[in-house]
This record gives sequence, C-alpha cells and structure tokens, in this order.
Amino acid sequence: MAPTGRLAALVLVAAAAAWSAVLDVQAQLAVRQARVGEQIPLIVSVSVDDDGKDLPWPEVQLPAGMTLSSKDRGQSSSEQISIVNFKMTRKRTTQVQFTMRLSAAKPGTYTIGPVNFQGRDLGSGQVQVLDAPQDVRISTLVNKRTVYVGQQVPFTWRLTADRPFEVRKFPDVRTALGAGFYSASPDSQRLQMQVVTENGRRFGKLDMTGSLFPLKPGRQTLPSTSMDYRIVEESMGMDPFEAILNGQDPFEAMMARRRVVDGSARTQEIPLEILAVPDKNRPVEFQGGVGDFSLEAKLEKDSLRAGDGATLTLVLEGDGQPQASGTPVWVAPDGVEAYPPQDDWSRSWRNGVLRTRLTRRIVLVPRQSGKIELDSVRFAWFDPSKKEFRTRAIGLAPLRVAPAPAGAAIDTSRAATGAAGPALRPVDKFWIVFGKGSAVIWSLLALAGVVWGAVRLLRDRLSVPARQRRRLQALRKKLAQLQASKEEKKAAGQIRQILVDALAVRLGDESRAWTSPEAQEKTPALLEWTPEQAEALGTLLTALQATEFAGFPLDPQSRDLCGRILDSLAPKEDTKSR
Repeated sequence: MAPTGRLAALVLVAAAAAWSAVLDVQAQLAVRQARVGEQIPLIVSVSVDDDGKDLPWPEVQLPAGMTLSSKDRGQSSSEQISIVNFKMTRKRTTQVQFTMRLSAAKPGTYTIGPVNFQGRDLGSGQVQVLDAPQDVRISTLVNKRTVYVGQQVPFTWRLTADRPFEVRKFPDVRTALGAGFYSASPDSQRLQMQVVTENGRRFGKLDMTGSLFPLKPGRQTLPSTSMDYRIVEESMGMDPFEAILNGQDPFEAMMARRRVVDGSARTQEIPLEILAVPDKNRPVEFQGGVGDFSLEAKLEKDSLRAGDGATLTLVLEGDGQPQASGTPVWVAPDGVEAYPPQDDWSRSWRNGVLRTRLTRRIVLVPRQSGKIELDSVRFAWFDPSKKEFRTRAIGLAPLRVAPAPAGAAIDTSRAATGAAGPALRPVDKFWIVFGKGSAVIWSLLALAGVVWGAVRLLRDRLSVPARQRRRLQALRKKLAQLQASKEEKKAAGQIRQILVDALAVRLGDESRAWTSPEAQEKTPALLEWTPEQAEALGTLLTALQATEFAGFPLDPQSRDLCGRILDSLAPKEDTKSR
C-alpha cells in the first residue's frame, strides 16, 4: 500500500479576533493510493479552547464516482497546569477529529476537495484508485448435470484466495437457489478458511456444502450466488530514506499500514437437465421417492392375548427428498385395531449426502383370538443409477392371539361403571366443599406472592439505581486492585480515571468534560451532596491532576479518599415499598 499523504494547505491557524475558539485546523488524506471498494479516510482535526461541542462538520466536494460511505467524530481533552508564584493556572484544549470514509466505484485518479471548514478553504488533494483484484474466487461444484425430479444433487460453494480472508455474509441456502429446488444444508459446518497446498501452491480454501432436490422437469439454471468477504492485511511501513527521496513524510512512512478490502464474489450459473420420473412399470406403492432406500420392519411380539397391544416398528431410510418420498405401505387385517402411527423424522449428513430416516410405530390390538395373518410391509422407489423402479417387501409373522381371561369383561364393566361408594352425610359434603374453596384461595394467594416477588426482583435488577450500584461496585473493586506503583504519575492517572468514570455513571458522560471547579460546583445540586463532600471531590481531582501533569507528589491518602467518594456516589436504596 502506498504511504499516507496530506492534502494541500494542511494547516490553518484561526485568527483570534474572528475565530476565538479555534486554535488549529488540519486536514489529511490517510492514503494516496487505494483500490476499488477500499475505504479512503479523510481526517479533519480541529483544536479549540472550549468543549468543541458546537463545531460543524467540514464540507467536502466529492468528484463523480466517489461516495461518502461513513463518518464519525471523536474528541479528547487535555489540560496544562502551571504554577507561578504559588498560583496555579490551568489551560484546557479540546481536540476534535472528524473522519469521513470515502470509496470509489471504479479505478482512476480522483481530486478530493476543496475541503471547507467554517468558511475556510483547506485545499484539495488527489488519490489514485486501482482496479480491485480478484482476491477471492467462488465457484459452485456439482457432481451431476442431468438428474431426475426429486433426486438429490450435492453441491459445494467453494471460496479460494491467495491471502487470508473471512466471509462476512453467507447466503441463505433455502432462498439462494430459487423456487425450482428444495434445498438443505448441514446445521453446523466448519465455515473457516483452511490453508491447503495443491501442485506446489499454497492458498486458502473454504467450502460450504449442501444438497438440492429439483421440483419439476425441464431445463433449469442453478442461479448465480454471491458471498461477501473481507481481507485485512497488516503491512510494514516504507524505509524513511526512500520516503524522503519520494518527497514524503518519513515519520508517516515508517508507520505500519492496515489494509481492509471488502468485496463480493459471485458464482457462475449452472444449467441442469431435469428429467421426469417415467410412468412405465411404475409400481402402485410408488409415492415419489427417487434415490437409494432401505426398509426395516419389526413386530414387538407375535403371541399375545385378545385386548393386549403389540408395537409394529417400521424404519425407512434414504437419500430422497425429505418427507416427500413417501412412507411404508401396510394395511391392518380384519380383527386387528391399528392405532394412528407415531412418526419420528431425523436427518444426518454422510460424506456430503443428506440421509433422512423415518421411524414409524403402530400399536396393534387384536380383538379376537386365533391365528391372524399380517400383510407385508412394502415400499417402492425409483433408482436413478439403474433407471428402474425397485420394490422392497418384508413379511411379518402371523399373530397368535389367545382368548382374553374369563373375568376380564366383568372387570372392565366394573371399571367403566364405577363401584358404589359410601353414602355421604350433609356435614361431610360441607367440609368437602369448604376444603376445595380453601385450596383455591390459598393457591391464588401463593400465585400472587410469586408474581409479586418476581416483579420486585425484576425491578431491583433492572432499575437504573441498581445498574448504577453494580457499575460503581465494579469501579470500587478496580480501585482496590490497583497495585502500589513507584510511578506516581501513572497511579494518579488511574485513580483520576476511576473518579471520572464514577461521575459519568451517576451524572452521564457530559461530566467527563468537567474541570475540577465545575465538578465541585455542580455535584451538590445534582447529587444532594454537602459543600464539604463537593469540596473534597474538587480538591482530590486538582491534586491528582497536579501529580499526573505537573509532577507534584501523590498524597498517600488519595486512594482512601477516592474510595469514600465512590461510596457516597452510590444511589440510596428505595425503602418506600419494602
């Protein structure tokens, strides 16, 4: 990547009479050379002597073919403390950075600008945009181009690249292949680039697999599919002497570069010839299954009494279209009651092929004794490899049914009608009704207690004061974990940052920009503090700043005082509803 360069007319110093708040303005193009689709940062830095919140966005004139993709703003403040004749003065400066990220749709040399800030022309600059290389290549791989309706076609979306990449967005298999196919993919895949070596060349490869099933005959086209990817490269800076010879800033040339390329790769369209399943020699049991299937049948027991039950289990497994290939055919004979079947479907992937398994359980209850012949279990499908229909039939052993026990009918009748119970007196009926009513009342009271407790728990956990207390407890723990350091400036900076974060928890992020006198002045009204508490806060902030920026000795009591201030910042518990 080419080294960074600056726009013409980089630095403008605002006149104090016309622009009293602006101390310095700088505009910078982060790169001089980029590729199509890459981000080209344009950075405008402004120094002001106040908080800089009202500064407007810079205006930039963009050439045709270049667009503004995103922008953001950041700022930081610094204070300079000086002590002369025992009098401390403080000078505060805010650095505001406007970052506008540009991108070009086609290669060429673009002139960006002029850049304007508060009516001031900051000049313009040029950037060269090169054509985007084919960093990532994608292709759709299928093992067959002529198939039958309902036949499984495994496919692979393969991405290859000469550099490391990551996929930002994967297509939805169910919608990417169009309405003419039923498609499926494994629930979990290793969607991560692998480094492989083929023919002495190393490159990155990522495969996303799946299967599709054509739904109608005729010529169809497997549509083109796109995937979004990102390449991130870290490169070392240029030799500073080479930068000087090229008229560039040697310090910027030595800095490492981070190149981010966002792109989209698209597969080719693949024509397919979809054949209809022939009608000739089609079995009556055929229900649309195309592929390879296996059938199993097992009867739990073949000897039982009349009225008892036995389970017939049928297992059908194959690589046809899931739940569209049909089910085993079996008919219950006269004298046997067959309850509605219970079906259990499952899927598995084996060597890139989807296998569907149906387990059907049917409860059989014979109503008469004797030997009962059972029909065989049958299933028919079309084998595309042999281009013929196949049928599988499994015979079942006959049922040998013994007569029901002699007392079974009497017992069943008693169970259906119910035995006569003891006679109840009026007082017994009263206590039964009273007990039922009491149970209902106590159940309602218990439910109300549970609901009230859940509401209280959610309110205590999700309320703003509760969240503030948890964040302050984390800061308190962070303060306690600070290690004793001989670098007093570093220790003072860490303690001051904890104080600033604690104030932001209670008073918002606006408090981060307060000076020590502002914090001492505003906290009593906002936190209901006493003037003594506010004075302690202001004194501690001033002392910490004097240590961090001016090298004053650190007060040993600073950490303890910071801890007491954190305790006083904690919101009070709400005791009205307790």
